[in-house]
Amino acid sequence: RYTLAAEAAMFRHSDLPAAICKSELVKRDIAARFSVAVAKLHVIHNGVDLDYFHPGLRNEFRDRTRDALDVSAKVPLILFVGSGFERKGLPTLLRALAAMRNREAHLVVVGRDKRQAAMQTLARELGIEARVRFVGGQPDVRPYYGAADVFALPTLYDPFPNAALEALACGIPVVATAVGGIPEQVKGLESTGWGSSAMRMNTYGPDEATGMLTAPVDAEAIAMEVERLLDDKSLRHRLGQNAAKDAQERFDLGRQVNNYL
Repeated sequence: RYTLAAEAAMFRHSDLPAAICKSELVKRDIAARFSVAVAKLHVIHNGVDLDYFHPGLRNEFRDRTRDALDVSAKVPLILFVGSGFERKGLPTLLRALAAMRNREAHLVVVGRDKRQAAMQTLARELGIEARVRFVGGQPDVRPYYGAADVFALPTLYDPFPNAALEALACGIPVVATAVGGIPEQVKGLESTGWGSSAMRMNTYGPDEATGMLTAPVDAEAIAMEVERLLDDKSLRHRLGQNAAKDAQERFDLGRQVNNYL
């Protein structure tokens, strides 16, 4: 309550010259909630350090990270990075893994959360416990990006998740929900027929798309889109290349910092 009052006082102050928003969603929310003139609100997306997160991590880390995880080089590997497992949609992702036809695919969960035991129980109840690796919070997440084939983030709400930016910069196609600022990050591949809502979310051709977008809390859709990438190595590689290129063009950290000046 105190934080909300402080935010309201700040945004409604007559001397406020401008406010920086990290996504169009945040801009709309601030304008609507605090009656701030749109002219005062400016969107500068989060950036990613392209010297730190890049496609070369695959060659650097893939084999040794998979060895440490006891996941062979040929096994499809899905990566989830984030804390706040419920909000980030981990239960949906676990159900998606259980629903997939591919019974070899593994999931690595990077992040610390008090609900980890509950998520491990859910994985056991779904019969996928042996294919899920919970590695906790990590001081360096790059080895896991280097080991992954697909990044999945079926979040319920997220203004502009840094983990998605990191995955894109590493050349990993992203399967995520079309909520918050994610549609400003991920260019969804045009729909192949999952319904009208999917068609509205996924509007980019294979030369531009960087991943797939779905509605939230839809394990079946997440499963289908992840399998679509795992089953088609050429498409996965193409979207991964697009992702790294798009990150360089739109989310370079140095360029975003300069936008503040």
